[in-house]
Amino acid sequence: LIAMSTPDISPLPPTCALRLYLSLQDVCHLARPEPSCNVPLPSSYSLPSGHALSAACFSGMLALLLGARVRRGAYRLGIWIICGLMIVMIGVSRIYLGVHYPSDVAGGYTTACIWLVALDLAQERFKSSNAVEANQVKRRS
Repeated sequence: LIAMSTPDISPLPPTCALRLYLSLQDVCHLARPEPSCNVPLPSSYSLPSGHALSAACFSGMLALLLGARVRRGAYRLGIWIICGLMIVMIGVSRIYLGVHYPSDVAGGYTTACIWLVALDLAQERFKSSNAVEANQVKRRS
């Protein structure tokens, strides 16, 4: 009964992260650097880095979800290290290819961190509201 009353917000995080990325690009209008390799530049603006933002949102959410379900501290640490390395390597690759400034990647990471904190707070709120609802159902029975 309680699980059925929990709203399904699974499509919400990636959709809203994409909207946030597009909104920030519309506001900032920062031109891209000249690439160091023979890489074609995308037609979009530079800040924030969409790859860095997406990698941090996906890997960060993966680490939050898996880390919450793993009991052993060493495994949880391993999950966070692997996800963190994926995030860092994608950001470094964007700078290495010359398609983003370091500030663009940092902007993507910062935006993703803010988004992940907001999602984590929302999840905690849903958990606490479900716990209150469960207590009320128990009292009625």
